[in-house]
Amino acid sequence: MIMKKLIFALILGFLAIQFETQAACTIKYKSNLRGDATTHSSIVSALPKYTPLIILEKNGDWFKVKGMKFEGWLFHSLLDENLECMSVKDTANAFCPTKNEQHKRAIEYNEGFKVLRKEIGCNLVLDRNRRQLWLNNTNVFPETASMKIRFN
Repeated sequence: MIMKKLIFALILGFLAIQFETQAACTIKYKSNLRGDATTHSSIVSALPKYTPLIILEKNGDWFKVKGMKFEGWLFHSLLDENLECMSVKDTANAFCPTKNEQHKRAIEYNEGFKVLRKEIGCNLVLDRNRRQLWLNNTNVFPETASMKIRFN
């Protein structure tokens, strides 16, 4: 019986790894998102630094990515798969309510931030101008940037 449970746990762990969402961030101040995996393809959008992305597929040196409101292709040198970034979906409630001492500024819709530290309800982030901010992480893109308590 124990062996069956162990095998079942290993299978579930393997499936969880297989279907884990792969995320990345743009690392240049302006990254051209293209309609196809070639530099001759039309530019769909210019993405700012720290735009959070979900990787959908890879084709040579190109990645098909998805953001909050866009989808297209980025060349590999424009993104980093080892960074964690986020965007706040609700800009009216972007700042962490428990971190009142911080300097607040306007947050643009779809603005990207590099996640430096996660706490329950808040993330310490870095904006593209290298300013640190505490932002609410309960309504963010991608979901992996949130830190939620889950009860099983």
